Parts: sequence; C-alpha cells; structure tokens
Amino acid sequence: MDMQNRNGAIDTAQPSASMPSQSRREVIIIHTFDAPPERVFGWWTEPALLMRWWAPKGWSTPSCKVDLHPGGIFHYCMRSPEGNDFWGRGVYREIAAPQRLVYTDSFSNEEGNMVDPARYGMSYGYPSETQVTVVFSGQEGKTRVAVLHDVPEEIPERTGMQQGWAEMLERLDNELAATATHTEVAEKEVIFSRLIAAPRARVFKAWTDAAQLAQWWGPHGFSCICEMDARPGGSYRVVMRSKDGVEYPLNGIYREIVEPERLVMTDNWAEHPAEWQELLKKNLRQVDGEPAQESLNTVTFEEQGGKTALTIRTRFDSNVVRDAMLKMGMAEGWTQSLDRLEALLG
Repeated sequence: MDMQNRNGAIDTAQPSASMPSQSRREVIIIHTFDAPPERVFGWWTEPALLMRWWAPKGWSTPSCKVDLHPGGIFHYCMRSPEGNDFWGRGVYREIAAPQRLVYTDSFSNEEGNMVDPARYGMSYGYPSETQVTVVFSGQEGKTRVAVLHDVPEEIPERTGMQQGWAEMLERLDNELAATATHTEVAEKEVIFSRLIAAPRARVFKAWTDAAQLAQWWGPHGFSCICEMDARPGGSYRVVMRSKDGVEYPLNGIYREIVEPERLVMTDNWAEHPAEWQELLKKNLRQVDGEPAQESLNTVTFEEQGGKTALTIRTRFDSNVVRDAMLKMGMAEGWTQSLDRLEALLG
C-alpha cells in the first residue's frame, strides 16, 4: 500500500516506538511491546487476533486464515477505507515459537492463488513474491520485534510499505494494551481481571461448555481436551498438551454455579508431569510438610456495556504456594488463555 510516511523515524529507546529504516534489500521496522514474546507471538499467529490489527490505520481485516507449520499457508484480506479488498498470501518457511517467523508474501485472489501485483496497482518491477522475517526478542517482560521485509530498493512502494508496517505494529501495541490482564496479589490469593469484548452470557458459556473451553484453555500453541459435568458437585477434567507433546492434566469440582454471574471450582494439578512437579518442589522449600496441590477459583462475570469484566480469584494453601505458582508463570499462562478466549469469541 503506497502511503506517504507521516511519522518518520522514532527513537527506539522509547519502549513503545517503531523505527523504520531501509537497507539495500530490506525494509526494517523495529518496535518494542510491553508484553512477553509468547504473548506477542500468539497475536501474530492466531487468526482471530490477527484480524484485530493486521492492516494499516483506517483499514480492516475481514478475513484471515493461518495454517501454522512450515509449508502452511497464511491467507488474508485487507480492506481499504474506500471498501477495496487487497488479498495476500504467504507460505511459512520457518517457525520457531516464540523467537522467529519467516514466510513469503505475495498478492493473491480470494481463493488464495497468487496473482500479478499489477492487479492491485503495483508498479512495474514489483516482485511477485517477497520474504518477511520477524524476530521476537525478550527484554525484561517486554518484546523487541524486528520485521525485515525483503523488497528491491528501486520500487516506489517501499515508503508506503514502511509506513504500513509501522501503523500495523502501532495497532498491535494498542490491542495488547487494551486486552491486558491485570494481576493483584493478596493474602494467599492472586486476582486476575480483564475486560473481554463479548457479552457475559457468551463468556460464561465458553467456561461451562466443554467444546468451547477446549478451544481456549491453555497458553498459545497448546491444544486441549476437556470433559465436564457443569453443575454444583459435578467435576471437570482438562488435559493441556504442549506442541512437543507434554501433557498437563487438571481436574476439579464445581462448588457453585450461578449463570451467568459466578463460578466457584477447585483446581488440582497433582497429575502434572514429573519435571513440573520437581520445579514446584524447588520453589516450595520453605513449606513444612506436603502442601495441598489444589487451589480454589472464584470466577465472576460482570456486564459492562456489551463487554464482560472478568475476574478470576485464585486462593492457595499458603503464600509460599501462591508465590511459587506466580514464579512458574501462572500470570502469563492466564493472560495467554484469555487471549485465546478473546479469539474464540471474536
């Protein structure tokens, strides 16, 4: 998209700045996000999340499909403010979550077949296929993203491409901030709160329907199977599976269900794998005896203008267990799960 560069270069010392620059073959954009690499990578690879930012300012993304494996297709549509559709597609060449993505980029039709760039008004000599490399670097809870788009130096669209990338990354930054999960530590408790862009009846259903819960429970890149008997006294069982096949089972009992306002349920992690259990023990050396491997989750759903203020209050056996679970990534795990919940609810 040939857009005039309005912002120019920005000092990358600022934590949420984009820095456009040019080398002979590459348009390079650098942006630092106030989120860890796992979360930023997830927003780069979940189709429903990509649709919230994958277009320049004023544009929209009405369609996006991702087949995330080497050789898989990335197919999307960007719609201009005037209502014109620009279809594109890529082929993933390298996926190293959450550090690196490499994929081709080309114009396509609605069916996903490559088309001549001239069909969308590109200049003579615009390449039919380019390559994009995205590098995600963690920096104390933040992520420095470097986008390297390999395009010929002589094509006139480079300036507009540079500006388009900068605006897209600004939109991603805004989305990450707007969907942040806030964490509060209290006596024997951790409280997570987040505003979900969906009515509470839909959000509540996604917690109490096994098929829906299986689609979002767990960090980015995990799969999940779920069985539940969603009634007071009923039980549930969830098995999260990482990309390398490690399973993390959870089970619990529903103590209270008030649709669509409140859920109270236990959460037992005693079946987690041995490596995880050993890490937990290392973080629990201050505890006398064997601590309970169970917490109590109280989840509330509050309607706020068509959105849902979601609060998850998790109570542990002791402050030491609470601190150990936080150290092992509990907060980031919930943040990524709720990202996936946002994606499911659209």
